[in-house]
Amino acid sequence: MIGYELAQHHREPNIAWISFVLYPAGWLACMFSAASGRPWLGAIYAVLVMVVHVFGARPWESEFVLLLAASVLGACSESWLLQAGLVHYANVSTHSMLAPYWIVLVWGLFATILNTALRWLRGQWFAQVLGGLIGGPAAYYVGAQCGAIELAGSLRAVLAIGLLWAVTIPTLMSLVTRLDGYDPGNRF
Repeated sequence: MIGYELAQHHREPNIAWISFVLYPAGWLACMFSAASGRPWLGAIYAVLVMVVHVFGARPWESEFVLLLAASVLGACSESWLLQAGLVHYANVSTHSMLAPYWIVLVWGLFATILNTALRWLRGQWFAQVLGGLIGGPAAYYVGAQCGAIELAGSLRAVLAIGLLWAVTIPTLMSLVTRLDGYDPGNRF
């Protein structure tokens, strides 16, 4: 039993690093596969990462609810950006009112790093807002460079995305304190 506890203790710091690697790899997989007309490839990777993440958590239900909440928030946010004419997604009809499934999965994938690689952001309200204000538009810019997203009316889209993410990250970080399946105190 002591060996198991020691192994668990040594494994804990690796969770943040594993998440730090898997998230951007998944993000890129979703962007490039959507741009190439095969969004299902990135979606499969994203779902696999989320399943492994959820079942690696204790309690797993907390992380499942967090990923689900982030995905619902993402579906609403991305659909709003689409309906407002601020973004267009590769291989999505211009008449579509709903964001494509692969971008919604990216939001769930993002939630996998909230209790791991981004744990340090807890209580850092200014860093959360600033990270959203800068990181949100930067991610969409890179997505546009990959060919998965098209930003319409550049400055207006960048400002809207920045403000959206400046609110989104603090909102999600407020959830993580209640939905934390990776708190070392919760581990068995």
